[in-house]
Amino acid sequence: MGGPIKKDRVFFFGGYQHTEADTGFVPTAQSLAHLPDALNLISGERTAENLFQAFRATNPKFTLTDPSQIDPLAVKLFNLRNPETGDFVIGAPAGRPFTGSRRVDATGNPLSLVRQVFPARFEQDQFNLKSDVQISSLNRLSASIFFADYPGFDPFQDPSSLASPFTLEREDQARTLSVTDIHTFGPTVTNEARFGFHLLDNSRLLDPKFDSLTNEAVGVPNPATQFDDSIATRRLGHYVFQGPRFSFWRPQRHLQPARSAVVQPVRHGFGVPGQA
Repeated sequence: MGGPIKKDRVFFFGGYQHTEADTGFVPTAQSLAHLPDALNLISGERTAENLFQAFRATNPKFTLTDPSQIDPLAVKLFNLRNPETGDFVIGAPAGRPFTGSRRVDATGNPLSLVRQVFPARFEQDQFNLKSDVQISSLNRLSASIFFADYPGFDPFQDPSSLASPFTLEREDQARTLSVTDIHTFGPTVTNEARFGFHLLDNSRLLDPKFDSLTNEAVGVPNPATQFDDSIATRRLGHYVFQGPRFSFWRPQRHLQPARSAVVQPVRHGFGVPGQA
């Protein structure tokens, strides 16, 4: 969209684009994980008794003799629910695409390698505006603005190991402003002054619905909370400060003024650029 605001003096051009996409054809929309075959035998609650019977039935090297020997922490982990899917965080391999690969872990438990697929989402709002002002017959001023928000949602941050999706939000933003003034002093001398500003913010944030899955909830306190008690440290399995929850959060800013003068004799020309 565009047109004159004042005939032969002021012009504008603008555009807007919105995009939404759900796709499984990106690396972060799927994962490969080995899941215990024993979980296929449990159709009800994952109690210590049911876990004991299932793993004993599938593992010939099983050494436990009583359900009470199963660590309560293991029972809690096997019963964790994924808020994205409503299923267990550690699901059973049955009903999932089987890759044809099986292996046995160090304690004799058979594992099936399955492929998990959960759609990744992408959105984009993009806006641009450009204006030209003919100040005089020898002086022209141009300005442009570009604005874009393009968040993405990646279910599998680590496509080679996650047993179920833990959605990572990519809050990406871009802002660009540029101004150019071209002044013609005569048929052989032109001065061009430019100013530009660019802001790029690439932040990463674990979907807040996963904040309830904490170390304390399963009985594994994180000593790092003595120094950093943010949700980034309290969430399950996270033992480093300011990890994936706020990775790459610092925005990048670029400010670029520039100026150049061009002298164009009849047959030859040379320029004198300057930039800060």
